[in-house]
Amino acid sequence: MRSVTTALALLAAASAGGSTTRPLHSVHEITLRSEAAEAASANPFLVQPELTARHADSGAELSVGGFYDGEGTWRARFTCSQPGLWSWRTSAAHSGSVRCSNDTMASSSHGALLVDQAHPHHFVWQDGTRHYPMSYECDWCYALGLEPDSTPTTLDDFLDSIASGHFNQMVLNFYANHSFWDDAPKQWLVHTPVNTPWASEDQMTLNLKYWQHYDTVLAALQARGIVAHVMIMVENKNVDWPAQESKADDLFWSTVINRFQSFPNVVWDVSKEAHNLPASYWATRYALIEKLDAHKRLRTVHTLESKADFVPLEQHDCQFISHQAHYKHNRSGYHGHILRMRDLYPTKPILNIEFLYEMGQLHTCTATPLSPLGLLLITSLKAQAAGQTGRRAIPRTCGR
Repeated sequence: MRSVTTALALLAAASAGGSTTRPLHSVHEITLRSEAAEAASANPFLVQPELTARHADSGAELSVGGFYDGEGTWRARFTCSQPGLWSWRTSAAHSGSVRCSNDTMASSSHGALLVDQAHPHHFVWQDGTRHYPMSYECDWCYALGLEPDSTPTTLDDFLDSIASGHFNQMVLNFYANHSFWDDAPKQWLVHTPVNTPWASEDQMTLNLKYWQHYDTVLAALQARGIVAHVMIMVENKNVDWPAQESKADDLFWSTVINRFQSFPNVVWDVSKEAHNLPASYWATRYALIEKLDAHKRLRTVHTLESKADFVPLEQHDCQFISHQAHYKHNRSGYHGHILRMRDLYPTKPILNIEFLYEMGQLHTCTATPLSPLGLLLITSLKAQAAGQTGRRAIPRTCGR
């Protein structure tokens, strides 16, 4: 703890940006550099300076945590969510300002994704634009560009393909290891990635190449107007996660939230297959998100309807429901099933996150003919439930 305090004190002598101008809904980043602070810290990743930003006209204020980014550099970020002057100050006594213009960074930038309070089963963007999720899942999207030798296309080409299909949301894991129950052809199976989020066995040192590349992935999605539905953990991909509620666990979660919350297209999904860990653990992670996420991004959790013990957690701590309902269990009653979910959660949007994924030639469950696809989509849409209708399609990255 003393080394953290000393490093924060030395950051007071670091260099930081002054005044600048940024477009509306963009990410503003403050950089602090101090080799002395780095040298004074036993673990620079534990040094997380706080930044407080205040909007001059509205008085809106938010406080975000910073993160270590290597070579004596710390960064802190926030979203320029309202036009006008924003002033900021760090816990290391740096200060500055940024003027947010009325011009958005792209025609597809609408600010943060919200739940429409007037129609709570629906989503709306911060600027009032309606959002009906048409989602595509690519669990290993992070590997594009990070490990180019093992993927057949570039990140930009792949995302351009997704955007051309009018998908406006991507479900992606923050990290996933190899699958263990695939029956797809070997060339389609996921191999153990070379890069992971960690650079040490005790998981107290982070692999910055991985984290910096994830910045690139989120920014590329934002530039195309695509929501990043980030599954922070995943419980069926052979990942050796840090011990629950350990220092390494808290470092992992705090870095995810501090580093990525400023991207306005982000929504948090606490975990894929969350029912594999106790609800008591997820309650501690919700509390950490609530504490650190000053932007209050939407959050959810992926689990099965049959796991009734997660219903209270979903109901009270999630802004929308990521529900898993398989076609093989609902082939004659999707419409009624979705209506029942709407009744169960009357104030939340319902996203059927496993919608029809078992259809097609490449599969991990029993294949299903494609002929009922149109009818099923119509019945789901009539029930006003959003669906994930796409599936990842990258060689070596399409296993579950």
